[in-house]
Amino acid sequence: ESVAMLMSMGFGDDAAKLALKETNQSLERAADWLFSHAGEIDALLQAAKSGAASAASAVAPEPVKIDDGPGRYKMVGFASHIGSNT
Repeated sequence: ESVAMLMSMGFGDDAAKLALKETNQSLERAADWLFSHAGEIDALLQAAKSGAASAASAVAPEPVKIDDGPGRYKMVGFASHIGSNT
């Protein structure tokens, strides 16, 4: 039933089964997992079929270190909302 529900959202049978496996059969978490991994579903399915222990960890990219400089900020304005429609 969960696979059919995910398939009705436009995901393939194999992708739905993998998502449910990765999320301990939670339908809501599986749907979120599929949307979060939409760009890498094919690679994850391939990794799962090749016998990888965990498809998600097999494709996880290395974190990128970004140096954005020192945090020097100056407050320019402040917005505050008063009333019942906030």
